[in-house]
Amino acid sequence: MQDDRDSGRRLTLFGAGPPKSGTHSIEGIFKQHYRAAHEPRRPRFIELILAHEYGWIGRDTRRAMFLDLVRRMDLEVVASHHMVHFVDLIRDHLRHAKVVLTIRNCYAWLDSIFNHELNRVTGLRLSSLRDLRYGRGRFVHAPEERLLSDHGLYTLDGYLSYWRWHIEHVIREMPRERLLVVRTRDLQTRIEEIAAFSGVPAATLSEDRSHEYKARRKHHVLERLDRHFLEAKVARHAGELMARFFPDVASLEDAGLGPGLRLAS
Repeated sequence: MQDDRDSGRRLTLFGAGPPKSGTHSIEGIFKQHYRAAHEPRRPRFIELILAHEYGWIGRDTRRAMFLDLVRRMDLEVVASHHMVHFVDLIRDHLRHAKVVLTIRNCYAWLDSIFNHELNRVTGLRLSSLRDLRYGRGRFVHAPEERLLSDHGLYTLDGYLSYWRWHIEHVIREMPRERLLVVRTRDLQTRIEEIAAFSGVPAATLSEDRSHEYKARRKHHVLERLDRHFLEAKVARHAGELMARFFPDVASLEDAGLGPGLRLAS
């Protein structure tokens, strides 16, 4: 199996942020001059994730299937939250590859996830992946979360524990010199840093494509939850990461959520 050293690509970059955290924007930044795609081969990657997580395939099969998919796509930039499940393979078998981890503060992320899920029709594979990620069967809706249950959404424990796991997993697995962490709201101002990290001229990146794919309709679910309950869950699951990456966002109001307020990413 060939790795990226034999591929002849100008760069091999993975955008591996959580869903609704800027992977569309990573594709937009690069796609004018590079072979970039957002969630390419999504059904195949989801099948591979589920097969491994449920023990249907072993490590060698997982590795061979992942590397074969990467080779067949022949891309320079893969922007997909699914890549969180393969960062160990990226690290060990694509040794010139780098990862950009885009992150949103957990309040903005929850709001975006709620809107996204309520705006779409979900297929069986994606529903199974969401069940795995957000803990269907592991977490039970509290009385304060009746609104989430009524809308067919998961629990705050499920969403927030996944948000934390995704970020911590990428940071833990990728060597520091091959990882760049960028807050979603800072993508536009860090174009030159992204270019330098990727090893490409800044002039080849599209600054005006750094805020791609905004929600079509907002449902304002997050703002209608019990405020104390919500912030207690955030403190429990996301407190350390929020303090590290978003020290200016200590509450729902700080995140810019509410009537007449602008949402901070």
